[in-house]
Amino acid sequence: MQTFSGMQRNSTNIRTLTHDLLWLVPLVIYEALGTIYFLMPPLFGFMVALLVINKRKRYLPLVLLYLLFYEADHGFFICSSWFFLFIFFRFALPIIEDYIVSRSFTVFLTITACYIGYFLFVLLINFIFGLATPQWSWLLMYYVLIESLLAWIFLCV
Repeated sequence: MQTFSGMQRNSTNIRTLTHDLLWLVPLVIYEALGTIYFLMPPLFGFMVALLVINKRKRYLPLVLLYLLFYEADHGFFICSSWFFLFIFFRFALPIIEDYIVSRSFTVFLTITACYIGYFLFVLLINFIFGLATPQWSWLLMYYVLIESLLAWIFLCV
């Protein structure tokens, strides 16, 4: 009889890896359609909320790969969202988690902070490199509302 049966199993099961990577295909197709139809939100905040709510590192490769496609489709610097996520998880998220107890409001605040913070981050990067600054659009707030609703339906309920 095995006392520690969990120690005998392979933690990087191939089914788990393929299951996670199979989710990447529809997400990349959705992202490509989102560049054509601008009313489809890019799910940037939703992906970050997925990491925040589940507190698992299992979704991290899926989210990082999706963010690479997000950057490529929207013309941002490569890995700029990764740097933003590092800053966000290191500084902003502990403040949000310390003061907000409601899961739904944490999701909404995380998505809002991600969109506004990433816009300011891209603004700073473009200012440092002397590039044209991006223009603020109220479409970002539309994305925040739609993604907050989606996150509330799929992650909070």
